[in-house]
Amino acid sequence: MNNAVLCVDIGTSSLKAAYISLKGEVLAFARIKLEKANESNRWLFALKEAVSSLNKSFLENEIKTDEAKNLENQKNKNFAYNTHHVKLS
Repeated sequence: MNNAVLCVDIGTSSLKAAYISLKGEVLAFARIKLEKANESNRWLFALKEAVSSLNKSFLENEIKTDEAKNLENQKNKNFAYNTHHVKLS
């Protein structure tokens, strides 16, 4: 997992959370609407939900990034193989 900072904005109608890389890139973002019930600790439930969502999103993004890297590596290997075995007339 990359180094990241959890940033949270607790507003009056929603809680927003994000993982931000040390380079300032948004790695994952979640917005959870705050329910009116449980006024005193509604933000806590929203924070738990947001972090769960961030973790899932971040993990899915990591998997997609790894798959893209593997695909790119395979393309490069195929290109190198094909160009190495080209017959010139």
